[in-house]
Amino acid sequence: MSRGLHVSMLTEGTYPHVQGGVSTWCDQLVRGMPDVGFHVVSLTGSGHEPVTWELPDNVHRHTTVPLWGGEARAPRRTPRSLLGRESRRFLAAYERFLLAVLDPEAGCDFGHELYVLAALSRQGRLTPALRSEAALRTLTRVWTMRHLATARAAPTLDDALTAGDLLEHLLRPLATRIPAGNVAHAVSSGLATLPALAAKHFDGAPFLITEHGIYLRERYLGRRPAGQRWPVRALLLGFYRELNSLGYREADLITPCNQYNRRWEERGGAPAARIRTVYNGVDPQLFPYAGPEPDVPTLTWAGRIDPIKDLETLVRAYALAR
Repeated sequence: MSRGLHVSMLTEGTYPHVQGGVSTWCDQLVRGMPDVGFHVVSLTGSGHEPVTWELPDNVHRHTTVPLWGGEARAPRRTPRSLLGRESRRFLAAYERFLLAVLDPEAGCDFGHELYVLAALSRQGRLTPALRSEAALRTLTRVWTMRHLATARAAPTLDDALTAGDLLEHLLRPLATRIPAGNVAHAVSSGLATLPALAAKHFDGAPFLITEHGIYLRERYLGRRPAGQRWPVRALLLGFYRELNSLGYREADLITPCNQYNRRWEERGGAPAARIRTVYNGVDPQLFPYAGPEPDVPTLTWAGRIDPIKDLETLVRAYALAR
């Protein structure tokens, strides 16, 4: 695997730990390109999830990035705390980062501030910085600015502690390095793009996104029944929105699997010239019980019962179609 194309495949909660869905596509891609060397980077919960797929020989490395498994991975040397000018620079960047998330009209550049945080993350210094009292005070001050909707919701100290902790966990993938010379291929938008964005910004790595579902739409649907109070949800969904749009703008190529996804991507800021729709191939021999079309026009649906599937809209659509 010392020659030829090398790809870092970035997944979130799927391949190679979960069967079906996007994982099946990932395995088909890897096995269908035996001459390409793959480095699978899987974002997981604890880091102890079992590998349920037998990885082919051209997967020469598999790295897990646990979002919730204890402390973020530390460098070999204990990182220095941010002091003086460094601390002020971080807090100023963090304030602009929060404003970009909470107030898109504020004129703050989400991407620029994310890369400031990424540089600290690569040094192992972002986690302690985000957990500092100064960072907590910055968040408390920013989201209670009078012109913001979060201020009217009267966020509490507990809200700030919850939101700050969640952001620290969600930003952990920024510390993950893509090997030099690799193409960074995120198989979904969102958190899986964080290592790719950092690799492109700092190392010039080519960046590809493939979308089978719309990550941002799923976050919107999945957060409806969440246990956090509204200020926390507003901050998290704003973060996902800005990260999703940044990934669309920065990707060198975006390959959705249908035109529906393409419309979302263009609305999210993806340049149309960088989008190439690649439809999923289906082998009808794998579905022997499908049978012929019914005599009476019939609508069916198959899938798991989950908020991100938006079955409420499906039921209303069935009523309209009928």
